[in-house]
Amino acid sequence: MVKVLFLVNDFLFEPLGIMSLAAVLKKNEHEVELLKINAKYREYGAATNEEDMFNFVEEFSPDIILYSITTGMHKHYLNINKKLKQKFNFLSVVGGMHVSFFPDFINEESVDALCRGEGEYALLELADSVEKNKSIKKIMNLWVKEGNKVYKNPLRPLIKNLDELPFPDRELVYRYKDPQKNLVLKNFITTRGCPYRCSYCFNDGFFDMYKINGEKRVRSRSADNVIEEILEVKKNYGLKIVYFQDDIFSLNKNFKELMIKYSEKIRYPFHAHIRPDLVNEETIELLKLGGCLSVTMSLESANDNTRKLIRRSLTKEQIYNAAKLLHKYEIKFRLENMIGLPHENLNDAFATLDMNIKCRPTLGWASIFQPYPGTELFNYT
Repeated sequence: MVKVLFLVNDFLFEPLGIMSLAAVLKKNEHEVELLKINAKYREYGAATNEEDMFNFVEEFSPDIILYSITTGMHKHYLNINKKLKQKFNFLSVVGGMHVSFFPDFINEESVDALCRGEGEYALLELADSVEKNKSIKKIMNLWVKEGNKVYKNPLRPLIKNLDELPFPDRELVYRYKDPQKNLVLKNFITTRGCPYRCSYCFNDGFFDMYKINGEKRVRSRSADNVIEEILEVKKNYGLKIVYFQDDIFSLNKNFKELMIKYSEKIRYPFHAHIRPDLVNEETIELLKLGGCLSVTMSLESANDNTRKLIRRSLTKEQIYNAAKLLHKYEIKFRLENMIGLPHENLNDAFATLDMNIKCRPTLGWASIFQPYPGTELFNYT
């Protein structure tokens, strides 16, 4: 048995990725803990300051500490890891989209290994190897630093059968006493991947790593597997609203079966993400049958050329039609927009506002465009 610690910033909603990694490790008899730092409440597994963090790490004495890193937070976690390395002896492993896109992060001081792409089986092999005192230099998905040399291993295939994975480990999250535990909204995901190539999104670069295109980018869980997880969460942790976090919910190849069984066995209101050009009467009818409370879909910009630039080649007619159907079936919707995209001027921004007014969303959401490194739009800007 190896002791593994996930160290994360305090969060509001369940970190599904970390919970999935933890579930695989636990299923294979490794001891797993999660430590929230910068927490609002001091309790077991939640640190409000550095002293709390040091005390927890000293008490748990992990063999491996894992960090899931996104761009913008990479220096924050690197600084924390350096401080921990000065006091404790452990193997530091970083994963997440930032290091998948920028694996040279392995050269940072105090980083021992990084994981690119999907981490479940790579981290399991790592933990098994540490337990048996075997070399970790040749584990697929991992870049490993030993001395002045970095061992750069290729990617293993993506997990094809998502049903083979254990359900995300919610015990790590819902043991806390703070108000987060009492959230009635719980998150689920029924697919992995997206077939589209939006130029501002990490998905395109992620699948380029795997050299996978089109529909093969999307892997679906079975309807029965999803229903079983929701029922388990309902029984053990309480549930009133389901949030399906899929990039595009209707792309699950078992979408129709899932909505029928959901209406029969769950019947709780839910929120999901949809794409306007995939919306038709049948899709909306199935969402309504399942008890859909609300959806999120993206307009991004009213300017046709801007939508082409960001590879959101939707027509205005498709967006208006989707909004019309949602109103017809009385499904609330959030319409997402971006301002500050390349070449946008003030008139373009007001045109996007006008288009939102015509769509009449329940909530009009605007984000300021950020060109994240590793995306095509970053290179363009």
